[in-house]
Parts: sequence; C-alpha cells; structure tokens
Amino acid sequence: MSLETEAMWKTLSKLALEAQQLHIAERCFAALGDVSTVRFLHQANQIVDKVSQETGDDGTLFYKVQAQVAMMDKNFKLAEMLYMEQNAIDEAIEMYQELHMWDDCIAVAEAKAHPELNSLRGNYYQWLTETGQDEKAGEVKENEGDFQGAINLYLKAGLPAKAARLALSRPELTNSADTVSRIAASLIKGEFYERAGDLYEKIRNNQRALECYCKGGAFRKAVELARVSFPAEVVKLEEAWGDYLVQQKQMDAAINHFIEAGCYLKAIEASIAARQWKKAVQILDSQDDSSAGRFYLKIAQHYASMQDYEVAEQLFEKGGHIKEAIDMYTSAGRWEEAHKLAVKCMTEEEVTTLYVSRAQELERDSKFKEAERLFSTVKLTDLAITMYKKNQMFDDVIRLVAKHHPDLLAETHLHLAKELEAESRFSEAEYHFMEAGEWKAAVHMYRVHDMWEDAHRVATSHGGAGAPKQVAYLWARSLGGEAAVKLLNKFGLLDYAVETASNNL
Repeated sequence: MSLETEAMWKTLSKLALEAQQLHIAERCFAALGDVSTVRFLHQANQIVDKVSQETGDDGTLFYKVQAQVAMMDKNFKLAEMLYMEQNAIDEAIEMYQELHMWDDCIAVAEAKAHPELNSLRGNYYQWLTETGQDEKAGEVKENEGDFQGAINLYLKAGLPAKAARLALSRPELTNSADTVSRIAASLIKGEFYERAGDLYEKIRNNQRALECYCKGGAFRKAVELARVSFPAEVVKLEEAWGDYLVQQKQMDAAINHFIEAGCYLKAIEASIAARQWKKAVQILDSQDDSSAGRFYLKIAQHYASMQDYEVAEQLFEKGGHIKEAIDMYTSAGRWEEAHKLAVKCMTEEEVTTLYVSRAQELERDSKFKEAERLFSTVKLTDLAITMYKKNQMFDDVIRLVAKHHPDLLAETHLHLAKELEAESRFSEAEYHFMEAGEWKAAVHMYRVHDMWEDAHRVATSHGGAGAPKQVAYLWARSLGGEAAVKLLNKFGLLDYAVETASNNL
C-alpha cells in the first residue's frame, strides 16, 4: 500500500467514525490491517444489525454500541456513564476487568453495592500478586484495613519507607516488636537511617533511634532526642553535627555547632573556610589556647590582601608574626610603617640585617628605587650608591653622592669618567670629566684615542686661547706631511706651528 493510499484510508476511517458509519469504518480499518479494531467494530456492527432488525430503530444509537465506540476512542469514563445510565452495572465492571482497570472496577462495584464486591477485590489482589505488583497489592490491603498484610507486601516490594509510614500511623503496629524489627532492618539495609530512627523513637528505643539519626546525618533530631534522653551526649553530638556539615561543605552552618560543642579551634577553621573573617577573629580573641595562635597568620594575610593594613598588623603581632607584618608593609611600599614596627620589636642590628636582606632581594628583582628606600631607612646610603654603581646607573650614583657626600662629588665624577673611558663610552666620560673640572683629562682621552676633533672641541670650549692651538699643533704633528700643512692652514696656525717647532729645536 502506498503512503497516499494509506493516508486516504485513515482519513476515511476517521470521517466514518465521526458520522457513526460503523460498517464503512470497519472496511477502512480492514484495509489498513488493524485487526484488533476490525474485530471490535465487527462486534459493534453485529449489535447494530441485530437491534435494527428487532426494533427497526437506528442500531448505532443503542447504548452498547455507543459504549463500544467510546471504548475504541479510549474514553472509558463515557463508556461507564453509558452503561450506568442503563443500569448495566455488570457490563461496566466487565469492561474495566478486561482492561485491568481494577481501581475503576472496584469503584463501580462499591458505588452500586455490588454483591460480588468482595470477590472482585479478591480477583484484583490475586492479579496484582500474580503480576508482581506488590506495592499496589499493599495499597489494596491497606485500604481494606489489613495493615499487617500491607506492611508485608511493602517490605516484599522493597519499600521499607512506605511500610514505616504506615507503621508510624498505626499504634497497634508499633506495639509489635517483630514488625518494627523487620521494618527497621529493611530501612537500615536501604540506608533510610532517619526513617529507621523515627521508628525506633516511636517505640521508645531511644538508643537505637539516636544511632540511626547520627548515621543518617539527621543531627537535629539526634540533638532534640539527646536533650531529653541523653543530656550528657548533647555536646558530643553538636561536634559531630559540625563535622558532618563540614563534610557537606556547609561551613557557615557548622560554625555555631562547633561553638555549642566548645570546639573553638574547629569553629575558627570553619569560619576561615566560610570566609567569615570577623567571626573567626572574634572567636580567636576569646581563646587562651596557645595553639589557636596559628590562625592569626592566615587571617592577617587575608586582611593584608584587602589592604586593611592596620587590622592585619594587629593580627600579625598577636600571632607573633612580626617579620610577616614588616614584609607586608615593605611589599606595599609603606617603608615608614615597616621601620616603625621593626624598631619596636627588634634590635637595631636585627633591623639593619632585615632591611639589608630585603633590599638585596629587591635589587635582584631590579626594584632599585624600593631597595634604595630600604637602604636609606637604615642609614646605609653607601650600599645604595654601590648598588647603582654596580648596575651602571650613574645618574643615581651622582644624585646620592651629591646629597650625602658633596665633598666627594668631584672625585666621584672623575672616577666614573675613567670607568666610562675604559669602556669606550667617551661622550659619557667627557660629561663626568667636565663635571669634575678636568677638561684636560677629557682632551687627553680624545688624543689617546685619535679623536682629534673632539679633543679640539673640548680645548676650544674650556681651555682658553692657547689650548686649542696646542691641540691643533699636536694633531698636525700626528698627521705629518701635506695633511699637516693643510690642517694648520685650515686653522690659520702655520706660523704658530713653525715658531713652536723652532722653539723646540
């Protein structure tokens, strides 16, 4: 059958049903190969034909036919109503039985006080047990008032919580030690510890109830029970409750339980983990236990990271972590606070050692300005000068020498000039020779390295009238021959050169 043909038959079957043309509908479903619907419609058409022959009326309007059509449309409530209007109780019950809709079947029988009600209930229960529907069978027993039977079925179905609910609602069941034991064992096996605790508490087996509550993490119930029955256990339970909450990552909730248990170190740890820093400090400050001091460091580090330096300093001091407080201030560039704290708590020698060590660390990290501030704080400026010199930061060397050793300034310039000359950094060396007032040394430097133009320039700028002539003469002599004559003519110094040479004969 093509898809187009199948679609045509489906459309026609729908229209036929709507028009109550059941014979045509039967033919359509036969064409579609829907055997069960064909059989159903065939039965309905037999009724239609029989009613039409016997009464001459339209058989499709007969209640049985209408009910059959409603059932085919899965509108069972409509079918039930059609049967009930005709007082066809047995047919409605039979319909629901065939469909295994036992709840509706029983409801109809109960509504009409059907004489076979008990038999129907028995059949329903038998069907449930045969099909392994123990939970539903238990509900049937419960509705019938057979509570022990219901509990047995709930346990068989692996539903101990449902059995426990029923037992807790019926005093006669909780009076049975065997019943309670079986339910409790099943609950514990299924790890329904809290419900097992409820059951044990109901029969006043408080010790077992407490154990089950603790195993199930139902510490609220455990503490409430202990306050009445085991007051000496309350403190221990509060601690266990706090431990359980920590395992569940509920740090905030754990804090107060640890406090109630008097486990202040655990309360502090939970406060820190929950980032409740103020609460942690509050608990910490109330402790005399020396082992609590280890927490000050971590809390202080938090406040330092938040740049709340004053609080951090107090906490560092309380925990005996002075060096960390000083490091905090130095890292923040707050040298004065660092020094003030250091001299208050350390000897001068220790302060100096600490600052020099920290300055050298900064130097290794190329943080020269910070290192200088530390050297200066402990009045060891010479170490800063040495640092700058070692790293060839000569402007900083001169700046510090000018400020702290002005009498050595010229000597420092001269020393730097010679170092720079040795490194062939001639223009920089010239600057320092000039600053040292040693222009002749600059001229000599340039002469030695055959940098005559620079030597002549320096002599002209700083040596007076005779100096450039002398340099030009020496320059020409180094050239010799025609080049020397040209150079002397360029500067108009030929006669001077002849006279100088004559004087030196």
